[in-house]
Amino acid sequence: MESNNVIAEMLARQVAIATGRPGTFAGAAAAVMAVAARFNVKGVHLYDGSGLSPMDRISPQALVTLVGLAAKSGPRSLRPAITGMPVAGFSGTLGPGSFFGPFGLAALGTVRAKTGNLTHVGDARRSRLYGQRPTAGVCVHGQ
Repeated sequence: MESNNVIAEMLARQVAIATGRPGTFAGAAAAVMAVAARFNVKGVHLYDGSGLSPMDRISPQALVTLVGLAAKSGPRSLRPAITGMPVAGFSGTLGPGSFFGPFGLAALGTVRAKTGNLTHVGDARRSRLYGQRPTAGVCVHGQ
C-alpha cells in the first residue's frame, strides 16, 4: 500500500467526530493533538490530519514517544499504528526501490517505519517489533 494523505486526513476527521469535534481540518488537528496530550506526549502542533500543512510541527521526541507507545500497547489501542506501517524491503514506502533504501539484511522484514518526504526534506520514524522494540526518530532537512 502506498502512502495516501487523503486517507490520513479522513482518519483524523473520524477521530475528530468520535471525540465530539467537527470533521474539519481544524477539528481533525485538535482531536489528534488531544489524543497525544492524553498520552502525555508534548511537541505535537497540527493544522490538519494529513501532515501536509507547512505549519504542522511534530518534534522527533514526540514521534519516538508515540511509536514507542504504539509498539507497547494492547490490541484495542495504538497497536494498529505499528502494524499498518510499511515493512522494510516489502511494502509501501519501504518496499523495493524505496527512496529510503536500500536496506541491510537485518532490517528486511523487521523494521517498520512511517516515512515522509517533501522537497529538501526526508524523515522516517522507525520501530522494530522484536526484542526490546527500540524506536528512533530521524529527520533530515537538506538544501
